[in-house]
Amino acid sequence: MSMYEAINPDNFGVLKSKIPEDLKNKLLEESKSVIRDDNEMISGLSYPGGAKHYYVNSTFKELENYIKDFTSEYEKHFPGIANLRVLTSNLPFVLTRPWFNFQKKGEYLPQHNHDGLFSYNIWLKIPYEYDEEVVRNANHIEGDVLRCFEFTYMTTDGRFKFHKIPLSKDDEGTIVMFPAKLPHIVYPFHSSDGIRISVAGNIAFKSDE
Repeated sequence: MSMYEAINPDNFGVLKSKIPEDLKNKLLEESKSVIRDDNEMISGLSYPGGAKHYYVNSTFKELENYIKDFTSEYEKHFPGIANLRVLTSNLPFVLTRPWFNFQKKGEYLPQHNHDGLFSYNIWLKIPYEYDEEVVRNANHIEGDVLRCFEFTYMTTDGRFKFHKIPLSKDDEGTIVMFPAKLPHIVYPFHSSDGIRISVAGNIAFKSDE
């Protein structure tokens, strides 16, 4: 009798949760000062029609502590990280400097990925309701993806797959952590004159340099 063994390739997924309310409020307060004080904009994916980016400063340490704990939680859900630790001599995780994203109506971020091992995104301010965007974009051919954060990936049989995270005011304070090389798109919104504010950052292994 033949014996069969099913082999499922290891892969990392996306972990979603909510950050503490006090951390969200502190980040929001700093985001206001970034705009008010006219801080220097960092390059990132800056281009006409794209979101604006500024470094997180005063809240960095508190955010760093939270992200380190969240990374440990990610490791519980996707234990393959342990294999990476062996390959890298158990080097500790470090956070690169995070940044604020400010998006106005019609602005977007095209498909891209990040440096490092893992990345995260936190939505602090979403100036619209999901249903408002649905009505506003009812006649848009891309109506089902507008207002969304979308991951793109390829299956083992070569098909492209898409995972959408719809965004609405209820999602303020939501965090997602994902593999840094996982391509993603931040689509525009059109029903509000407010600004969508988020924080993004990367996690890498600390080098001995």
